[in-house]
Amino acid sequence: MTAKPPPPPPTLTGWNRLEPSTSLTELERGLQARIADPLWLLGRQWQLGEFLGEDAASPVDLQIDTERISLSRIRLRDSTTSAAIVSALPAGPLEAVIERESVLTGPSKLQRAIEAGQHFFRLLTFFGGTAKTLRGKFRQTYPVAAQTADQEKLLDPASRRFLRIMAGRAVDGYVLRAAVKKAGGAVVPPELGLTGSDATAAKSALTAWKSWYDARFTEPTGRATAWVRERMEYSFSVSAPLSDRELVLTVPEHDGGHLDWYSFDVSDETSLMDPPQTTALTVKTTHMLPVPLSYPGMPASRFWEFEDSKVNLSRYSSGPSDISKLLLVEFAMVYGDDWYRVPIDMQVGDLVRIDTLRVWDNFGGVTVVQPATQIDTPTAPWRMFAMSGDPALTGGEVSSVVGTMKGPWLFRAPSLAKNLNGDSLEEVVFTRDEMANLAWAIERKIECSTGVPVSRVERWLEQQATTTTTNGDATVDARYNIQTTIPDYWVPLVPVKRYGVDEPAMILRRGLTLLPSGEIGPGALGRVLDPTRALLIFEEEVPNGSTVVSRHWQLARWLDGSTWLWLARRKDPGTGEQSSGLRYDLIEK
Repeated sequence: MTAKPPPPPPTLTGWNRLEPSTSLTELERGLQARIADPLWLLGRQWQLGEFLGEDAASPVDLQIDTERISLSRIRLRDSTTSAAIVSALPAGPLEAVIERESVLTGPSKLQRAIEAGQHFFRLLTFFGGTAKTLRGKFRQTYPVAAQTADQEKLLDPASRRFLRIMAGRAVDGYVLRAAVKKAGGAVVPPELGLTGSDATAAKSALTAWKSWYDARFTEPTGRATAWVRERMEYSFSVSAPLSDRELVLTVPEHDGGHLDWYSFDVSDETSLMDPPQTTALTVKTTHMLPVPLSYPGMPASRFWEFEDSKVNLSRYSSGPSDISKLLLVEFAMVYGDDWYRVPIDMQVGDLVRIDTLRVWDNFGGVTVVQPATQIDTPTAPWRMFAMSGDPALTGGEVSSVVGTMKGPWLFRAPSLAKNLNGDSLEEVVFTRDEMANLAWAIERKIECSTGVPVSRVERWLEQQATTTTTNGDATVDARYNIQTTIPDYWVPLVPVKRYGVDEPAMILRRGLTLLPSGEIGPGALGRVLDPTRALLIFEEEVPNGSTVVSRHWQLARWLDGSTWLWLARRKDPGTGEQSSGLRYDLIEK
């Protein structure tokens, strides 16, 4: 009796998805999929699984339940006391609401006041007020004041001549608007003493002029501002009412410019320090047919199908470091036809959350699509379109479908897609000087009374060129200097102890410079440093690489076609550390 031979070891042959791959930087050869003969072609099709039938269902219906709310309030801060100011969210682009600063006040209002007065005279002529005596009364009552000697020092020659001509000859529109506001319903200020046809023409012109004046610029409401002087950046919060609390979104640090959903974080505050306003969520149920995602030049679904020449993926060159390009090509070639598109309508300023998402296929099956955070666990890195701090990222709320969670809030910020950014009116560089062991605020450019930017650097160089210094006694070979001369536009930031902090902590306080004559320098003159108020800046806001804060005009159109014009600030990285050359106790020859 002979023993049977042992059976052969079991084998399992299977094929995974075969994808074109090449070790070269050029992808053309791998994407050509060259063939040798028809039999080889059939073998390749068999390997790719094109002969296998799949019982894969196709989606034929979709039900999506969404919850939506709209922003209603905004929290800014008092520009003087830094106290919170909560108000209804104004209509318009959010960038203009948080960035705008007063245009019709301050030292640079004179040019705009003269232009407003000239426009009033145009309207006065249009409404029949042509008498010279009528114009003379307005010039005499609300004249443009002459500039003082100190004010003229900050002007360029052209602006100085302009204001000397306008002084006493033009109407100060800012003063005239204040008088019209004080007159109330009468419109015409009583100090003018107008009667008859002059009063009628003046009232018609002032009524039209007042509407034009108020709509000319986007002005802040009272003293509300989002600018944080200690940080030299914007910070604000907005909220939307829920049924039991407010959903608070905060922007802790914003350097200016475009705002979008990624600029906001979900805060754990229940309300904006105000009596909470609550309302029921707007729930909407929508049925639709899922549409396969497509884009121009998308590869065909079948590997061997001829395509058009809209996109030549083989011409994309990639290397080991071109991760984004490799992901794009892999998505287009492998996963591009596995996606379906489900549009969700959102209004500007809305927050939308998906409650449930059900998909019916052509076999009658129902699939409940769950949030990615529930499938991939809250610690997964995928966070597309989800704001930091959203409860959906750490568990979330249970939806109406048992076992599923509600999705994260999707936010469509009421922000601008495009706006015009003017040249800088003011520039201040915050930098460190390790040799002098100081931090500095360098006012390179400020806005003068006529609204024209003036270079303080050029002014300083002009003063140095016209200033002559002598040793006094020609027989003296050397002289003693307490310190070197520092340009007057370099404003020192002196470290001091931070108040109310137990552990050692420092904060930078604006100081003054000493001129060679022994007098105190002019120091800060612009609106960024604001010499009328004390300035304290957190030490970490002045890095070694320096920071530039500037002011610009912004112009944009909103959804309703209205024009928005406002002054905004921008915080940008600088060009590196700078040296003042400050030294003490010198012997100079």
